[in-house]
Amino acid sequence: MAKQENVTLAGKAFTIIALPPRKADIWREKVRGKLAQLNGVTGDKVAVTADKTEAASKMFDNIFDLACAAPNEIRDLLFEYAPEIAKQKEFILDNGDDEELIDAFVVCAKMAFPFGKLISLVRNGFNTPQISTN
Repeated sequence: MAKQENVTLAGKAFTIIALPPRKADIWREKVRGKLAQLNGVTGDKVAVTADKTEAASKMFDNIFDLACAAPNEIRDLLFEYAPEIAKQKEFILDNGDDEELIDAFVVCAKMAFPFGKLISLVRNGFNTPQISTN
């Protein structure tokens, strides 16, 4: 059974179910694309010129645009990961708040990017209980 976690959005309880690996791969790639946009804020999009004020202003504009778009991007990624939540999208957008939507997105990200489990494996020298094949 896939991992599940309960969240509350707009006063309603929802269950987020971990995506199977192939679907999670697609979702992770979309998240990676969004993070690449963030990295681009200080990368190729802003050329360092003799006029440092202009370069700093362009970088600030890019960061501001990204910060303003971030809540919408996070909501879109949440609704894509959790179809049960997406079914109630209009209700949630009319009655919830951005902070709880971000918290729900974090639940999805932890399921899709199980860094804690990976770090634990490395820390323990990959000593995990043997899995029975019976």
